[in-house]
Amino acid sequence: KPHPPFVAPAPYNSLLDPTKMTTPLYFDSSYKEHPFDGLSKKYKRLEDMVNGFDKLDKNLETTLKIRAIYMGLVAELDNHIGRVFSWLKEAGQYDETLVIITSDHGEMLGDYGCWGKMH
Repeated sequence: KPHPPFVAPAPYNSLLDPTKMTTPLYFDSSYKEHPFDGLSKKYKRLEDMVNGFDKLDKNLETTLKIRAIYMGLVAELDNHIGRVFSWLKEAGQYDETLVIITSDHGEMLGDYGCWGKMH
């Protein structure tokens, strides 16, 4: 995590206010769809990002809720990385340890009306 399906345990599932999330460009009235956007939207759908919701309204409110859950998952990850750092310090190993954190991709999170990765 964070990775689809976006399922965050409490308290991370409600940690962030969806109304405070950034609005994807897709919902801006000045947004002009790129010819490739249509193909990207068919590749991964909003419904593919969560489990048990086959018919989601593809609106701003739903998009912001899912973005908030995703950021809750990021906060959970931050918490667990902090636990590792705390243990390293308590064990006297922090100054002798090299920690490397990598990522394989980001998520579209509704940007350009797209979801998932590989766009």
